[in-house]
This record gives sequence, structure tokens and C-alpha cells, in this order.
Amino acid sequence: MKNKWVFSYNSGASAYDEFSQYQDADNLIAPYLQGRYDFSGKIVAEIGCGSGKFTGKLARLCKEYYALDKSASMIKLARQRHGHLPNVRFITQSAEHLPFQNAALDILFGSWALTSMGDMDEQRRVMAEIKRTLKQEGLALLVENHWQSEFTDMLGMSVDYDKSTIKPLVEEFGFLIEIDFMTNI
Repeated sequence: MKNKWVFSYNSGASAYDEFSQYQDADNLIAPYLQGRYDFSGKIVAEIGCGSGKFTGKLARLCKEYYALDKSASMIKLARQRHGHLPNVRFITQSAEHLPFQNAALDILFGSWALTSMGDMDEQRRVMAEIKRTLKQEGLALLVENHWQSEFTDMLGMSVDYDKSTIKPLVEEFGFLIEIDFMTNI
């Protein structure tokens, strides 16, 4: 898959932040996660937290929350918004090398994290880290671009990115896709 992003997460953090307001504009994701999964008393990490779109919504529900992004500019925005939450730690770190012990996390959450990576090798390394850091009964909750979405069309990714790309990657590491639904950008 070719890297076709139109901005850098470091130099364009404010542009990304503005754009991200339109991701899940119908606000379907957070209520679905909150209604479907028990976050209470859990240790949760969020990869690719960006400017913190989901950080505050999910961190309030759990014991410990680690918000990670490889962009220092994005972490700065997320910290400005949610730094007042006592259970949140902000970490500038790539998801390829998660700073957690084996089987340390109850839940790992990521929104549009895998599809923002450059290639399948990087995605595999991240999936291996997710698998390594989750407890045996842990959950990986990954929200990704639907393979036939306006977003993938807009970025010219539909040719390179389809259901046959993400599903085998997820299954390769022993995970399964629980729900497949579309949101508006």
C-alpha cells in the first residue's frame, strides 16, 4: 500500500485535528464501545490517540489509561484536552514498540491507527505488539476505515486496501472481526 497521506502528523497536527472532527461524525463508535465492553477496573492503552478524540470518553471508564501516539505534536494536543484526567498517561511512542510488559493490558484500543501506517510489514509488527501486550482474555478494539469508504476513495486507497487486506492480517494474529459497519467520515 502506498503512503498517500496529505499531511504530516507532526507538522500538520492542527490540520489533522480539524479533519478528525469529521471521522465518525454520527458519533456511533464511542457509544457502541461503551455499551458493548466493560472498561471498569481495566488497564487500557490507546494506540494512535491523535488529538484525543476518544481518549477522554474511554479514559473516564477505566482504572488506568495510556494514550500513545508517535507524533509529539499529537500527544501535546491530547494532553491539553485530557491532561486533567488523573488516570491518563500520555506517551510519545510508536505502536511498533509498545512500552508494556507481556500480558499487561486488558484492552488495547486504536482508531484509524493501522490504516495510517505505511505498509503491511509495519502493520504486522504492530499486530504482534498488540498480541504480546494483551492479557490472555484481553481485547483488541480496532476501529479502521471500512474497505469501501468515502475516506479510502478520497485518499486513493481503495485500489490497494480492501477487505481481503485487513481481515487476513487480523486473523493472522488470532483475532477476529466482530462487527463491520460504516460511519460517515
